[in-house]
Amino acid sequence: MAAAGGVTAVNFPLSDTNGTLYLEKAVPEAGQLLGVDVRMTFPQWPRPFQAPAAWVGERAEGGFIREVFSHFAYLTDHLVGPISAERATVDYPASGSEVAARGLLRAGEVPVQVSGYANVAAPEHYEWTLWGSKRSFRLTNWAQLSTSDGGPWTPVELDGDGTGAETTRLSRFAQAIRGSRPANLADFADALRVQEVVEAFYA
Repeated sequence: MAAAGGVTAVNFPLSDTNGTLYLEKAVPEAGQLLGVDVRMTFPQWPRPFQAPAAWVGERAEGGFIREVFSHFAYLTDHLVGPISAERATVDYPASGSEVAARGLLRAGEVPVQVSGYANVAAPEHYEWTLWGSKRSFRLTNWAQLSTSDGGPWTPVELDGDGTGAETTRLSRFAQAIRGSRPANLADFADALRVQEVVEAFYA
């Protein structure tokens, strides 16, 4: 598609949230990038709002690695380096999609550790942490960003400028069609790397 001059885009919500836009500028402050951790817990899977979509809880196409981790895989790929899988596995119940997952991935040369659990006695929680030698960053539950220079985690004040919505992504796609592709617009190549990592859990 790209070779033919076409423009592609994929709707990854974390491509242009306020936290992502902040991190795009702040990651150099981290110093040497030592690792990324992605942790997820779900008291129920599928989540209640997904109940009408039965396939989300089935093995063939559902599961939290596909539905949730894929977004953090994209974020890691975008901010740290091209993502790839080294070792990844899931555990299944008697029926339905995975209840546990763990993986060791790479974002370029940076190690990425993934762990997730479904149907556990814990609140729904997402945590993406970038570990740096000078500064680390943590994104919690999609939008709460904090940082540490070795001391306590400190919340980061983010601008509320309306980014992180489908309308802004469509606007960026329109820009790309006109010949100016924004850096934080995911395309098919980005999505393919994410897909290959996600499917490595199920291989």
